Amino acid sequence: MPEKKLKKKRIKIMAFALLTVVMLFVSGTGKGSSVFAAGTDKKKDNSVSYQPQIDAAAARKAQLEKMLKDLKDKTEELTNERTELAGHIEALDKQSAELSEQIEELSSEIDTCRLDIMSATEKYLNSKAYADRQYDQMKLRIKYMYENGDDTFFDVLFGSAGISDFLNALEYRMQITAYDNSLYTKYENAKNEAYETGLLLEAKLEELTALEATKEYELESVRTLKAAKSARIIKLANEIGLDEDTIADYWDEIVYQGATIEELTVLEEERLAAEAERLRIEAEYKFNHSLDNILWPVPSSYKITSYFGPRKAPIEGASTYHQGIDIGKSPVGTPIISVLAGEVIHAGYGESAGNYLRISHGNGVVSVYMHCSKLLVDKGDEVERGQLIAYVGDTGVATGPHLHFGLYIDGKAINPLEYLPYKE
Repeated sequence: MPEKKLKKKRIKIMAFALLTVVMLFVSGTGKGSSVFAAGTDKKKDNSVSYQPQIDAAAARKAQLEKMLKDLKDKTEELTNERTELAGHIEALDKQSAELSEQIEELSSEIDTCRLDIMSATEKYLNSKAYADRQYDQMKLRIKYMYENGDDTFFDVLFGSAGISDFLNALEYRMQITAYDNSLYTKYENAKNEAYETGLLLEAKLEELTALEATKEYELESVRTLKAAKSARIIKLANEIGLDEDTIADYWDEIVYQGATIEELTVLEEERLAAEAERLRIEAEYKFNHSLDNILWPVPSSYKITSYFGPRKAPIEGASTYHQGIDIGKSPVGTPIISVLAGEVIHAGYGESAGNYLRISHGNGVVSVYMHCSKLLVDKGDEVERGQLIAYVGDTGVATGPHLHFGLYIDGKAINPLEYLPYKE
C-alpha cells in the first residue's frame, strides 16, 4: 500500500476511534466524565454495576465486530490454504535435500566409474600392445625356422649327427613354438578381460549417468513446484487486498475500540470479585464465629466431671456455683482447641484458674479455658476455629488434670452444653 494512502487510512481510523470514545464518555456517565473514573476512586462502591456502561460500549462496538467477522470469513479459506501450502513446501524442501544428496552420491560414483574405465582402458591397451608385439615376434621366428628349415633338415638327416640330432632340433623348434603360443594367449586373454571389464564399466557409467539425469530432472521439478506454491501464497494475500500494514492497522483499530469494553469489564470483574470476597468472608466469619458451629474443646475426651450450675465445692476454695463444665479423663498434655475463631483477650495465670485463656468470638461471645499445663497463644493473637491453643493440665485450684471450659454471652455465664456438640 502506498505510504500516502496508508497515512490517510491511519488518520481516518484514529478519528473514528476518538469519536467513539468521546461518545462513550458523554453517554456512559451522563455528566461528561470518563467511564474509567470509577477505577481511580479511593473507595469503590461495589453495589453500583458497570454493566450499563459495558452494554453501551458493546453496542458501539457491534459494527467493528461485524467487520471482523467479515474479515474472518474472507481470510479463513486463505489461512487454511496457506497452512496446507506451507506443509507442502516443507515436504518439498525435504525432498529437495534428499534428491540433492542422491545426486551428489551418484556424481561421486560416476567419477569413480570413469576412473575405473580409464584404468581398464589403459590395461587393455597395454595388453594389446604386448600381444601384438608377441605376435610379430612369433611370426618372425616361425618365418626364420621355415626359411632355414630345408638345409637344416638335410644336414641333420645325412650329416654326421644322424637321426638323433635331427629329432633334438625338431623338438627344440616345437618347444619354442609352444612357448610363443602360450605367451601370446596370455596377453590376448588379458586384453580380452580388460576389454570386457571396460564394456561393463561403460554400461554402469551409462546407467549411473541416466539415473543422475533422472534425479536432476526430479529435483528441478520439485523446485519448480515449490516456486509455484510459494508464488501462490503471495498471490492469496493479494487476492483479498490485504498486506501486513493493512492487517496491522485493522487490528490496531480493533484493540483501540475494545479498550473501553476491556477496562469496564476489568472494573466489573473487580467489583464482582470484591463483592464475592466480601460475601465469602462474611459467610466464613459467620460460620467460624457462630455458636451454631461451635466445636468441642477437647476432641479426645467427652467425659464431664462437673456440670454447669450449683454444686458442692470439690476442694476448699472452689466455687459452689460452677460457671462452666469440667472435662476430665484427659492426662496432662492433652490438646485443647479453640471452639470458634476469635481474638485472645487474656493469656496468663490466675490463682484459682491456673494457666488460662479468654477468647472473644465477636457478638459478645467469650470462651474460657482454665487449668492448662501450657498456653500456645498470647494476648492479641487471632486464632482459627479448631486451632490448637493449649494443653490440659492441673494448674491453679484443681484436684487433677482437666479442662474447665466456660462460655459467656454479653458477660453472663451460660451453660456450654446448650451449644456444644456434646456426646455422652
